[in-house]
Amino acid sequence: AHIAELIAWKPNEGTKLALLLSAHSSIPPQIDLDRASSDELQTLFDDLDKRGDRLSQLGAIELGLSIFDRHPQIEAAIIGMIQQIRDDDTDSANSRFRLLSALAVLVEGEVSRAKTLAGKPPFWRRLATIAQASLIERCICSFPVDVGGFTEWAHSGRGQQFYLQTLCDLRLEPKWMPDFISPEQLKAEFIGRIANAAQRHKNKIASQDIKELTLAEDEGSIRHQMNFPMPFLPGPLEGGIAPDIPLPPDLESSIDEALSKESIDWKSFIGLINSALIFKLDPKFADLAVEALQR
Repeated sequence: AHIAELIAWKPNEGTKLALLLSAHSSIPPQIDLDRASSDELQTLFDDLDKRGDRLSQLGAIELGLSIFDRHPQIEAAIIGMIQQIRDDDTDSANSRFRLLSALAVLVEGEVSRAKTLAGKPPFWRRLATIAQASLIERCICSFPVDVGGFTEWAHSGRGQQFYLQTLCDLRLEPKWMPDFISPEQLKAEFIGRIANAAQRHKNKIASQDIKELTLAEDEGSIRHQMNFPMPFLPGPLEGGIAPDIPLPPDLESSIDEALSKESIDWKSFIGLINSALIFKLDPKFADLAVEALQR
């Protein structure tokens, strides 16, 4: 309802505000662009390509791929946004992912300090704070600002508060860790979501350039940058969602073997701990872990 109200208010500006809510892949499909003309869509996507924040660009890519069979005129903008995300060097002081990470820490930390949204669940609060962080990013990048300097300041402002709040949130949503806000993890998540969207809508993608960018495995494609397990880790709104991906048989055997040894140490639990973030685990592994600890 909120997204529909934004679009009804002002179609172009409302859609850009709605895209700020793209912290989860289930949200962009809720943005209805059917009433927009071809020219309006072209203007919207071109503007996001040139001046959009990273999160809105991600949502626009996911949304654009889903309607590409009906609106091929947005091809250049989609390619431009994918290339920007692909080429963003997270080690650079001017990285937009580094800026988004710092802003998310700043806003989330300040909201925690002020006890704003204290009665809301962590995922709900993060949806709001990441949207606010992305809006600030969008504004910053519209002006000649020292992105590197601003990022350093923003990250130092509320880092401790963010970290402590996220640790507290683990009681309710145990799968999203404080370190998952890192620029590297944010980029990995974005890359994974683009790859998933392209795979989901591959029958709608007639553009060879987009196929090479999103579906190929060659150097230069986004899939070339997908390094397990980072693109598969939970996103900021998924800390309380149980994974539904089955545990691969070889990994299951490895965990079973590690926990069944007579002599164990902390390394014996690494496979189990890491797998719990990505795969659906059989309850038997909890029993194995308890038995291992008791030995």
